[in-house]
Amino acid sequence: MKVLIDNGCDIECIEKKSKQTWLSVACYHGYDKIVAYLVEHRANVNTKNHVRNTPLKLAATNCHFNIVKMLVEHKADINIRNDEGSASISGACYHDNGEIVTYLIKHGANVDTQDNNGNTPLILAASKGYFNMVKMLIENEADVDIKNEEGFTCVSVASYHGYCKILTYLIEHGGIVNTQNKRGNTALMIAASKGRFKIVQILIKNGAEIDIRNKTGSTSVKLASYKHKGKILTYLIEHGGSVNTQNKRGNTPLMIAASEGRLDIVQILIEYGADINIRNKEGFTCLSFASYHGYCKILTYLIEHGGSVNTQNKRGNTALMIAASIGRFEIVQILIKNGAEIDIRNETGSTSVKLASYKYKGKILTYLIEHGGSVNTQNKRGNTPLMIATSEGRVYIVQKLIEHGADINIRNKEGSTCLSFASEKGLDNTVMCFLDKGACINSANNNGDLPLMLALQDSHISTAKLLITFGANVNMKNKEGLPPLHFARQNKLYNIEDIRGKTLQKEFHRNARNLIFITLVIFIAWLYFTT
Repeated sequence: MKVLIDNGCDIECIEKKSKQTWLSVACYHGYDKIVAYLVEHRANVNTKNHVRNTPLKLAATNCHFNIVKMLVEHKADINIRNDEGSASISGACYHDNGEIVTYLIKHGANVDTQDNNGNTPLILAASKGYFNMVKMLIENEADVDIKNEEGFTCVSVASYHGYCKILTYLIEHGGIVNTQNKRGNTALMIAASKGRFKIVQILIKNGAEIDIRNKTGSTSVKLASYKHKGKILTYLIEHGGSVNTQNKRGNTPLMIAASEGRLDIVQILIEYGADINIRNKEGFTCLSFASYHGYCKILTYLIEHGGSVNTQNKRGNTALMIAASIGRFEIVQILIKNGAEIDIRNETGSTSVKLASYKYKGKILTYLIEHGGSVNTQNKRGNTPLMIATSEGRVYIVQKLIEHGADINIRNKEGSTCLSFASEKGLDNTVMCFLDKGACINSANNNGDLPLMLALQDSHISTAKLLITFGANVNMKNKEGLPPLHFARQNKLYNIEDIRGKTLQKEFHRNARNLIFITLVIFIAWLYFTT
């Protein structure tokens, strides 16, 4: 290199991709003699590479103290920041080099410089657990309460990582314990959610407020409940934390614990006076959450301690309705054994039986009916559980409801019967079932449409034939004066005999195909055994 420079080579020669000069490379690797030679020959000490790192930043970050001294003595700018906003002092702090940090501060380094994330050297040192570095920076008047871009202070960072000694020192030197970050979380909330028990103790002993709320309305007690920190939860409550605080959704710590399946946390909260029957903004209680998630032990415990089983949420649904709709059979059993009312209606007029019918829960449906659930309750549209099961094509549920006395001929507010639903869907087996059980075959809806018309409208020819076979009236007209034949013509059927014929024709072709197949099999077998 010396030969090249002596022969006129540019001392500021730059590598194209990284934009590193000889000085930058030498500072990075710690080549003292080369650095000394270059600076003596007036190499630019403030040159920047592709990420705007100066030779001083490279030397400080890589802990080359002698090179740092040389560069500073040759007027290197101490406070230049790179693309990430990081200055030389930040790099030295991050790598816990107290000697370089002390030197840079004595020569004018800004002790509170912030990088693009808002982190100061003190925040970096606190996050890495460098106690001596933290102490030295504070001794050099570093600001303890500066926030980074997320609103974290040194106290927050030390609490997050569980550095008790650093936290205590920061508080002793003016660190504020109740500062909230951008999400509204305090150091205590952070420690509680991370399970830092010793940190929680230090913060509370130094005046941390337990019931401060964050942006979602949660407190430290709620966060401890959510994160399953029983020891911390007990400590917070014993030091004045409220067990019934509701967040912005109206959820209490007890609701959170119930929804997470934490019986131990539920027990602690109830022991300290948590209200079991508080409702959130949707009207859900702790029982609702336990029922929804299927936590039998928690549900039983809540009921034993005064939980109401018949509370309705804003949609009118009870815990039993919730359990029935999602198939929680054991939960359904517990609720009914503890007095849950089966025939309570929600805002749509539906009961637990209807919800079980809709969600295809046969076992639950049978249990509800056997314990007094009405099979003929109508919702606000007039639909019965049997209508719901029919419209969903659930033959098994249909049969169960009929076995328990469901009325086939009840009409909803549109005048439709179960047979109307089955005919419109083309459910031949269900139609046959209803007809066998005495369904009124010519019951018209409010538009005057017969089951036969509904079947033809949706091209269910086999269903139409079935209805005709059982005596459906082919001459009745609806309120628009249209007979069944009108809808038949839409399917290119021009008389009632065509309906019968088309179905018979389909049966003939199907039987013919079967006959040909059987004949072919017999012929192949004959060839095999005769050759």
